[in-house]
Amino acid sequence: MLLPSILTNEGLPHALRSIGALVPASLLVGFMLNKWAKNTTLKSIFIFLLVASAIINIYAYFILWGKSPEAYASFEFRLSGMGIYLRQEMPQQPKTNFYLVTNQDSFRTDADLPVMVEPIRFYTWQYRDRLKYILPDNFKINDIQRPAEIFFLNDNQSILDQINSKYPNARLIRVKVGSPNVNSEDVPMGGDFITYSPKNVECFMNPPIPVAYYFNFVDIR
Repeated sequence: MLLPSILTNEGLPHALRSIGALVPASLLVGFMLNKWAKNTTLKSIFIFLLVASAIINIYAYFILWGKSPEAYASFEFRLSGMGIYLRQEMPQQPKTNFYLVTNQDSFRTDADLPVMVEPIRFYTWQYRDRLKYILPDNFKINDIQRPAEIFFLNDNQSILDQINSKYPNARLIRVKVGSPNVNSEDVPMGGDFITYSPKNVECFMNPPIPVAYYFNFVDIR
């Protein structure tokens, strides 16, 4: 039951791959409870532990982790923010060509794209025909059709140099996505700067968390 988790190396520890162990673990608990049920003292202890465990885990999940900036950062919330930003931008600019330069070294999905772009694909699914994904090694400046906005999953100076060499008037725009209350003075920036904090959007910053990260895109007209 633990073999799927033991024999893989991506994203470990991985609870979903070890979910098969839930059945024997539940059986062991069931055998223990069957024995304890015959003893009033042990039964009372078990009920107390069950209630205490429920309270602790509810507090941990919804309060400690649910409002933790570290948890949001660990789960790459900036990717959701980038997807939401793109979803709002594309209908406002129907004549603009949108590109996303992905990361190179990552597990590939069935779409032959790095797994890190999945949150962006989810949020932009209704505009999937307008967003073109480019691996860094496959980027060619001559393939870019203007007007264009080129988004970067990670900073890539060599591609920026390619863009600037052909389009010296291209604008580099840095987007801070997340809480507007987070200080950004120590974050290196180039070009224009946008603070983006979407409200009332599903699965994003609800409630607002004091955390913010950044992504870049280049605007070519």
